[in-house]
Amino acid sequence: MRRIPNPITHPSPNLRGVWYRDPLFKRYWRHYNSTLQWFQQHQRLMREIPRHSVEASSEVPVSDTEQDDSFEMPVTEDLIAFFEQSARHRKSLCSSKLEPEEEQNQPRRQEATSSSGALHHQRLYGATAGAAVRGMEVAMQLAFEHFADSHQAKHWPNIPLKL
Repeated sequence: MRRIPNPITHPSPNLRGVWYRDPLFKRYWRHYNSTLQWFQQHQRLMREIPRHSVEASSEVPVSDTEQDDSFEMPVTEDLIAFFEQSARHRKSLCSSKLEPEEEQNQPRRQEATSSSGALHHQRLYGATAGAAVRGMEVAMQLAFEHFADSHQAKHWPNIPLKL
């Protein structure tokens, strides 16, 4: 591997003052020249664009240049009916969007001592154990609801399913 001499501290004796002509910088200058060539071509094209647009605009017929600023559109009964229907549809969409938000804002309370749940647990676990198991389930559900309400946790993982 060839060491790159620092042109400022160790200038080569035959290239004093012209360190940029060192063969090590050949690739850089080739890239620089190609970039400069592209830039000059781009500037030349950008200068020619206004000429082309002026020439194209002068070829437009006179009848097309004279336009009336006021535009009249005939309003039919069908158009009025369409506007009324779209307004009704927009209102129904807005109201349907508001309903789920209101439902989310209201806390859902399930009755902890529902008779059917208590009877179900009594049949499964017996009279004394059924009440204890039901109490543990209710405590677990209430803890989960409290956590979900306080942290607004998402119920679905935040990772992609296909990796």
